[in-house]
Amino acid sequence: MKKMTPRDKIKHFGIKSLTNEELLAVIIQTGTKEKSVYEVADCLYEKLSRLSELNELTIEELIELEGISYAKASIILASIELGKRIRAEHTKKISIDNAYDLYQFIREDIEYEKQENLIVISINIKGEIIRKDRIYIGTLNMISLSIKEVFRPIIKLNAYAMMIAHNHPSGDPEPSIQDNEFTEKIIEASKLMNIRFIDHLIIGRNQFFSYKHQKTFKVWYNINKRMCKTMKKKDSTKSFWYLAAIGALIIIILMIVSAVLQVGEHLTAIHPHAPYVFYILVFLLVYLLIIRPIMIILFSPTFSIDTTLDNNPKKEYKVLKKAADRLLDQGLPETFETMLKDAYRDPINLRNALNTTYNKHVKKKMNQVIRNHAKTVMVSTAISQNGRLDFITVIVVNIRMIKELVVLCGFRPSYKNLAKLVINVFTTALIAEGLDNLNISDILPQSTMNMLADIPLIKPIMSSVVEGMSNALLTLRIGIVTRKYLFDDSYEVTKEKIRFGALVEAAKHLPLVIADGLSIFPKTIMNIFKPKTKNEEELDT
Repeated sequence: MKKMTPRDKIKHFGIKSLTNEELLAVIIQTGTKEKSVYEVADCLYEKLSRLSELNELTIEELIELEGISYAKASIILASIELGKRIRAEHTKKISIDNAYDLYQFIREDIEYEKQENLIVISINIKGEIIRKDRIYIGTLNMISLSIKEVFRPIIKLNAYAMMIAHNHPSGDPEPSIQDNEFTEKIIEASKLMNIRFIDHLIIGRNQFFSYKHQKTFKVWYNINKRMCKTMKKKDSTKSFWYLAAIGALIIIILMIVSAVLQVGEHLTAIHPHAPYVFYILVFLLVYLLIIRPIMIILFSPTFSIDTTLDNNPKKEYKVLKKAADRLLDQGLPETFETMLKDAYRDPINLRNALNTTYNKHVKKKMNQVIRNHAKTVMVSTAISQNGRLDFITVIVVNIRMIKELVVLCGFRPSYKNLAKLVINVFTTALIAEGLDNLNISDILPQSTMNMLADIPLIKPIMSSVVEGMSNALLTLRIGIVTRKYLFDDSYEVTKEKIRFGALVEAAKHLPLVIADGLSIFPKTIMNIFKPKTKNEEELDT
């Protein structure tokens, strides 16, 4: 089969599907008489021990490579600079009290500079960054400038607060005596001018020193999760979520047992042994519909596809290969299968191929699974009109949905996120039980109810439909949250963003579920009264 070109990949799978070498080939555009553009890109990539070193190369170093002219070197450097400037536009989202956020904001400007650079950041009273100014490029060993130069841009912009950062070309961010003296002078001057001094960062290679925290932070990259190794706080909420999930499971078990015992008491009147047969049947159903799916979920390997977005995929190469193997075993369309197999031997290429496969193919299948189960909940709860039955239905369907999503991906969320999902399922089931007493008159205006009053059975029918739609929306939300926990939206790192994002997306899926669910009723009703062809012929005779 003909190998896909980078342009073909962009057309079919998007720019993220390209490997680092292919991205360079697209930028370089053409090769030479002796070498193709891909060979020129490979030569450039092999020169780098890591991709970030491209940021360190000068135009003189680039044009030394065969196939890289001055014009092509200019395009490469312009592409890098444009990326820096795009990143710089997101300054208002930065938490000025978080040293790691400030480091990420400033690092690309000075981390790989071969001379010491001093940058001053001006901040307004809302905590938003107004501007950053590179006010000095100094000697290799020290920065020497007046305090007046540091404060000039801050005073000019009438800034409320400030921070400064400079780099150590050696890569070691430990402060020198001169750095300490300089920082003391800046702090004293800021107090005199009534300007809040936030921090002074010294930027090294993959590490930085913060005067505010008085320690060095060694950074490991997961940019989408914005984490710093030494700043990562111990997750004290795990125990809470585990205990809450266990408590929810106990309550669910007690409620199911209570409902089963009530039915068993009524069966005693029919036959003394009828309750025991019923209990055995219930146990089998609980095992098949609840216990077994939970076991499948719990014993699946844990993994999060945002690992594929890590800047150092070599560390997670085994995990990446395991994820790729599971996808290949399940069967994929030919284009995705070929892409994964071609990328299998290189961790960076495999990372990009996995990311593309999940977002372009697996996500669609997951959404279909979520919508199907939401439709099941909608129809079941609309018809049943029994609160306790709705409670059990929602629990069973949601557990089965989570199990199918886990099987589809081949891995499960973390135990902490599973505990959160248990709480979500439990609260959704309680809401479903409470909606059984829903009165449509309490929702619709009285004028609307007066208009509909003459239609037979309209109130109970509308109440049932609204109840089913509400439960379907909650089921959609649980499915989407599960998908986000597994791999999808690693940019949404806070629980608030995940909840809000899931609710918005669930609302978008809801019309499809409603249309699909309501279409069942007319077909079912019509099939009851529609005679077979043979009977129609008999009636005509």
